[in-house]
Amino acid sequence: MLVLFGLNNRNDTRSYLFKVLRGHTKGILCVAFSQDGDYLASGSADNTIKVWSFKTGKCLATLTGHTSPILSVAFSRNGKFLASGSLDCTVKIWNLTDNTCIKTLRGHELGVRCVAIAPNGQTLASASADRTLRIWDLQTEKCIKVINVHALKLPAHTPRSVTYSPRGTYLISGGTDHTVKMWSVKTGESVRVFKGHKLWVNTVACAQTSRYTYIASGSDDGTVRLWAMRQGRLLRVYEGHTNTVECVAISPLAKYIGSTSTDGTVRLWSPFSDDPVMVYDLQNENVTSIAFSPDEKFVATGGDRNTIKIWLIPTE
Repeated sequence: MLVLFGLNNRNDTRSYLFKVLRGHTKGILCVAFSQDGDYLASGSADNTIKVWSFKTGKCLATLTGHTSPILSVAFSRNGKFLASGSLDCTVKIWNLTDNTCIKTLRGHELGVRCVAIAPNGQTLASASADRTLRIWDLQTEKCIKVINVHALKLPAHTPRSVTYSPRGTYLISGGTDHTVKMWSVKTGESVRVFKGHKLWVNTVACAQTSRYTYIASGSDDGTVRLWAMRQGRLLRVYEGHTNTVECVAISPLAKYIGSTSTDGTVRLWSPFSDDPVMVYDLQNENVTSIAFSPDEKFVATGGDRNTIKIWLIPTE
């Protein structure tokens, strides 16, 4: 762990670097905070998952069992379990009390790019390169629904990311047909399509406010887009990245939208402005992942330099 202190200067990204977590031997592909903010999980191309104490920066556990890189991790709401998706085509559920794998969900034919746990904690959604979304019952370990995008005769929408809507009624996916799609969890049918991106949509996030249910999406076209889910309309297009947007996240209270890119920057955006609130320059690092702390004071990023970086979010 490295802790840097200094006067915060928006022109000097390094002054906002709070901690660096080291331990993985290959690039970081995903990061996630527990809901209480006490823990951070990271998945890596070294085929391991690490669970870290946010307070101390120490690695508490290294979870092994996947045989290929881990592309996605998600905590349960109570923080006792962790889900992971891997290029080895499986989803695993880990008990963080004793750091053991308690379930392996099999059914995807190609790598699992993303996993998301439903708000009620009863089901899990996974998105795969096999052009399917799957919904799993976490009690029975059975796949209870397969949304076969290819079989629906839609344009080729290989899902690259998936998340639940805040009430768990819908799945939101981003795909290779340049669109964001909304699916009914109950029927598996496509109920809305958000069009505007010009290239693959790699990442989606969703959060609710009193006025809107936001969907954020990031694309190979270098833009981040903010949509109103219920109204079905585009609210903002954030431009500034000069290359592929790898990951987006919305902070818990929807104060910020965060994005990472292969251009070596992390950008924080406001729902109320087209201009970035903050740009962190990681000096040509391929930044693959981002997650906000529950108190919206910190943002964690992972990239191809094998470390997780924790950044202070500027105070207004």
